[in-house]
Amino acid sequence: MLTTGLFKFNPFGYHLLAFFLRFIGAVLFYQILKEIWPDKKVFIFFASSIFAIYPGFLQQPIALIYCHHFSVLAIFLFSLLLMIRVAKSEKINGFLFGLSILGSFHMFSIENFAMLELIRPFILWSVVKKQDRNNKTSLKRALILWLPFLIVFVFFLIWRIFIFKFPTYQPGFFEELKQDPSNSILVLLSRIPVDLYTTSLGAWFKSFAIPQISSFGRSATYLFWILTILSFGLAFTFSLIKSNEKNALQVNQGGNLMLYLGGILLFLLAGSIIWGLGLPLDIKFAWDRMTLAFIPAIAIFFAALLDLPKRSKIIPNAIFALLISMAVGIHFVNGMQYKRDWENIKQMQWQLSWRIPDLQPNTTLITSEPGLDFYSDNSLTSPLNLMYSEQSSDQLEYFLYFSNVRLGLGLKKLEKDIPINQKYRSFNFSGNTSEIIAYKFEPPSCLKLMDQVFSNSITNPNLSELQTNELRLTNLNLIQINTQKSPLEYLFGIAPKKSWCYYFEKADLARQYSNYSEVVSLGDEAIKNGYSPRSASEWLPFLEGYAWEGQWDKADFLIKEIVSAEGNFKQGLCYTLKRISNDIQFPSPEKMIDYLEKNNCP
Repeated sequence: MLTTGLFKFNPFGYHLLAFFLRFIGAVLFYQILKEIWPDKKVFIFFASSIFAIYPGFLQQPIALIYCHHFSVLAIFLFSLLLMIRVAKSEKINGFLFGLSILGSFHMFSIENFAMLELIRPFILWSVVKKQDRNNKTSLKRALILWLPFLIVFVFFLIWRIFIFKFPTYQPGFFEELKQDPSNSILVLLSRIPVDLYTTSLGAWFKSFAIPQISSFGRSATYLFWILTILSFGLAFTFSLIKSNEKNALQVNQGGNLMLYLGGILLFLLAGSIIWGLGLPLDIKFAWDRMTLAFIPAIAIFFAALLDLPKRSKIIPNAIFALLISMAVGIHFVNGMQYKRDWENIKQMQWQLSWRIPDLQPNTTLITSEPGLDFYSDNSLTSPLNLMYSEQSSDQLEYFLYFSNVRLGLGLKKLEKDIPINQKYRSFNFSGNTSEIIAYKFEPPSCLKLMDQVFSNSITNPNLSELQTNELRLTNLNLIQINTQKSPLEYLFGIAPKKSWCYYFEKADLARQYSNYSEVVSLGDEAIKNGYSPRSASEWLPFLEGYAWEGQWDKADFLIKEIVSAEGNFKQGLCYTLKRISNDIQFPSPEKMIDYLEKNNCP
């Protein structure tokens, strides 16, 4: 609420805040390690650096959402830091202790870091024991200090399980545990080492890829190499300086079992939520978000390994620099991918508005080929309503489904006349499978509405079985042309310069309403400006327009373009020619018969 009021629709503010909060988290993590292990200078430097630039979490560019997560993480770490400083002081500072307890309420905001709360008694005992060597009294003091935090944690569990319950994800593991205890435990035990690899080495190796100029672009590829090489040099230099500091040389590096035990405990606590809910964990969208809680554990693991006793400082510092430089490269490539996905969604929104000027309320859009890597159907439902809906209530007028995700859930079956009822946070949507439009978007090709007449499995080669079933539900009569709706400019910018896809979408719309003179006008302008499609099937609306208007030279040109194009587009050509010739109102059926014979159409 505060950030949206401050930054409104300015993305730069959210990105700046997300980076700042992540930096604050790294600083707090550094201070916590310094309080617990004050003599392990090199270890602390390694751990806090890895914490800051950990590459397993790849959703940093979704700044609006993850400002919340990083702020909660910072509150948790700040609470830990205050708790440690209170525990180290001879007299308890009531204000700081109260502030620390207040910070433990972070888990009521989001639960990602809730289980990490259970690290507190171990930290307290570790800190208190250094001041009081008597195990009994130090343990008693640690438990007394932990008690308020334990009460908050227990209250959270009661609220989360019995009051708020599980509106989204269900505790699948515990259900399976009731039915088959031995198998459930074996599955969990086999998953733990896999997740350990995924969040540690997998965070680097699963996401690191050297970009190619052909797909990534020359400038971006050169910048990738500049950043990775520069970051390697800086990381190696700073780590070498840190290792050679007088204080670092005086400390016996490595060999501290507590580092590994702390890392293992943090890892198990971080994983307990996703294992209990049976959620996947991977270094790819969207499940890489589950790695957030693992960052402290992985930072401690790697730093402890790098801090092992060694003869040479070169090798561990070189490995550290390699990890940092790889992480920098991963984040740069990931950021560029998000940037390009944003460009694609802007194109998608504008193309949708060109093809669908307005839309009948209670319509559902479905697709199994969204053409976007980092957007869910929930994410796309919002701009769909912002563009077409004119009412402001808790009842959504439009919804967008990824059918490969929703089929069998909100979208019961791909059959007509089945009600659709979908809850979307505090909103509700009611629709019907008879009020659906299917589409496919595969940039740089244009967005295509799919239906049984104009754009089907014949005109679009290589459609999946699911896409073929989707298009059977399309009702093009849901499209309205009396008004022209557009994407919100303060989100998606002003309308882009007219390109091929503008002419295609407008021509496809005009063809739907048999406005062939408009199709011809659009085709002439597109060809005059030197535009052409990435997919030859996008010539078909223009071919149909030229045929109906009797402009045979231009029709001949398009037929040659379609036939000579790479891919199996001849079947779509023949289908379109047959459909035109079968229309009793078409003025030149003999010309269509001639085209069919010349192109060996069956």
